[in-house]
Amino acid sequence: MSENNNQVKVLPEKKHRSTRRNNIIQLVSSLLIVVALNIISSFVFTRFDLTAEKRYSISKATKKMIRELDDIVFVQVYLEGEFPAGFKRLRNATREILDEFRAYSNNIQYEFINPSDVEKGTNVEETYRMLVEKGLSPTNVQFRTEDANSQQIIFPAAIVTYKGRERPVQLLKDQLGMGAESVINNSIQSLEFNLAAAINGLSKAIKPKIAFIDSYGCLDKNQVLDISLELSDFYNVLRVPLNHQLNSLEGVKTIIIAKPQQAFEEKDKFIIDQFIMNGGNVLWLIDPVFASMDSLQDTNETLGVSQYLNLDDMLFKYGVRLNSNLLMDIKAVPIPITTGYAGNRPQISLLPWYFFPMVTPISSHMVVKNLNAIKTEFVSSIDTVRADGVTKTMLLHTSPYTRVVRTPAHISLDVMKRQPDERL
Repeated sequence: MSENNNQVKVLPEKKHRSTRRNNIIQLVSSLLIVVALNIISSFVFTRFDLTAEKRYSISKATKKMIRELDDIVFVQVYLEGEFPAGFKRLRNATREILDEFRAYSNNIQYEFINPSDVEKGTNVEETYRMLVEKGLSPTNVQFRTEDANSQQIIFPAAIVTYKGRERPVQLLKDQLGMGAESVINNSIQSLEFNLAAAINGLSKAIKPKIAFIDSYGCLDKNQVLDISLELSDFYNVLRVPLNHQLNSLEGVKTIIIAKPQQAFEEKDKFIIDQFIMNGGNVLWLIDPVFASMDSLQDTNETLGVSQYLNLDDMLFKYGVRLNSNLLMDIKAVPIPITTGYAGNRPQISLLPWYFFPMVTPISSHMVVKNLNAIKTEFVSSIDTVRADGVTKTMLLHTSPYTRVVRTPAHISLDVMKRQPDERL
């Protein structure tokens, strides 16, 4: 008998039973894996964001803050109804971020309200006035329909309530010089921060202390009134003179040294240094060069001169050197200037004042992320130097078309009348 005749062939019925057995084994294995994952997930909570831009991801600090809530946070979002596509995207993104918040705490609740859809007997204007009184800002949107141009009042804002206290939140962050689409995109990216900041401010039983230093010619209380009011929502804002007292900064979390004009004494420098060594924070707002627009009221020119503040050695130890110069940038804030006369009437034009650079933050750091363009006045450059244990992050910078003018810096309004040279 030939070798081929001795081969054993698998009958179709046996082959079918083998395939069926393998399918059953795979099904049972899959079910066991699913059951195991469910058991594990009941003990371990994890969420995965698979989107490319990580739009559903929130920071660890936000997660921690939300998990620690001990009462209901109720968010009323006044962004509902029929409106242009950009605002629909903002509405949907707001819903998504609130759903993400709620995934980490059952204490997050929300509702979306159409402020134009009022009950019978209620006036729409009264509803709008009530929302404005609560701190919400309306937006007048103009758009084109099939028949004609239309306009609509929209409140891209929310009210966050916690333990009987409430706080308004503007969801639309308008930015100077940006198109509508860019404004919507930046507003969407800022949603987590704006909502989390409101919740965090309401949930703090005791506000941390922040102190403006009230010595060495720093800005007085009237000059920092606006920022003090903004900070007071989240912090207990104080004014503290140093006066060589070691305990003058006791209990303070952060100090702000705003535009000093006198040289610091060594004893007070030591107090500030000890404050930093013990975990305190310092916001240095320093002009190494003195220049003022007041000096240009009567004449077209003035000088920018260096200020001696006796802080160079201290800042150098922290890895920073303030340079005695002024920056001129083609991308600058426009100011009104007389460019000619029609008879006896002066002709006023808005021209860029190169000593007032307009800085648009592009860093992803949370301190400046999605901020509006920032107006600066008579700013100087800084250098970073190596310092052990110090990490440096650049937050703002001028454009590539920047010129450095060393002190004493000649400042003249006539520079605006000349055509700018991009090779500045």
